[in-house]
Amino acid sequence: MATVILKEKYRCSDDCIQSGCPEHEMILSFQTVSNSYKVENGKGDTYYFEYGELTTLINLLKQLSQRRVDAVRV
Repeated sequence: MATVILKEKYRCSDDCIQSGCPEHEMILSFQTVSNSYKVENGKGDTYYFEYGELTTLINLLKQLSQRRVDAVRV
């Protein structure tokens, strides 16, 4: 049983403050026993995914990135 936690800083496209986005830290937690994922976006929002949901979301993002040059590359 383990929880794996990954963190990465990013700047969003919103002007969080008048001078622009200062920086946020996104945190991904993976729980190995339940095979579940938790994403905290560093702006107060938290999202929960089970394996099938996240796999499907990643597959859809891959399909989108093959159709659109302005989409996120996966």
